[in-house]
Amino acid sequence: MTKVKISASIIATDLRNIEKTVKQLERAGVNFIHIDTMDGHFFDYIGLGPHVIKAVKQSSKTPVEVHLAVLDVERLLKIFLETGVNLISVQLEVCKFPLRVIRRIKSRGIRAGVALLPSTPLIQIADLIDYVDEILLLSNNDSAFIHWEDSEFLPETLDRIRELKRIIGPRKIEIAVDGGLRPELLNDLIKAGATVLVMGRSIFEGDIEENVRKIKEIIEEATS
Repeated sequence: MTKVKISASIIATDLRNIEKTVKQLERAGVNFIHIDTMDGHFFDYIGLGPHVIKAVKQSSKTPVEVHLAVLDVERLLKIFLETGVNLISVQLEVCKFPLRVIRRIKSRGIRAGVALLPSTPLIQIADLIDYVDEILLLSNNDSAFIHWEDSEFLPETLDRIRELKRIIGPRKIEIAVDGGLRPELLNDLIKAGATVLVMGRSIFEGDIEENVRKIKEIIEEATS
């Protein structure tokens, strides 16, 4: 079975101690640090900007992935290409020229991904499937509305993962899932075909290293 990876969504932590947190994540052995950048237009929230991203990257040996959920991807992309991150995923629904953006990202030696809202049909990634390194399925609606707490995992995401796995076929493309992931959901997510688990509160609430250790145990059991 494909190795399942843990991506720590750092927006869920206390940013006053971000360097300390990054070191804890390194010791815990997460595979990626996930950073959400939002501009207050596509999503109501405003996420972490390029200066914070660059600081995290410079503080960490752990690969950094950015989810770029901004309205004007083409205009802002250059700033994020210069942060030195390892992967940039763009939000498909607002990317006018997704293939051009993906090729531009990859031309800088950075892995490229596309992110899809829960309501976006998977058929929309058909023309991009041979160019991307990762597809990020958002699995709740919490990020889209600043005054609406809808943070629960959407169970239909499991069917979307299975369908996406079928579409991808033998290609080496990561299936990442982000939104409301809790430890009790991980076994089903892994069995469905998820290969990158983006987790925030489940990692940062309490002891980071102990939380990651328990997540690793679940992954090991699900993949053995």
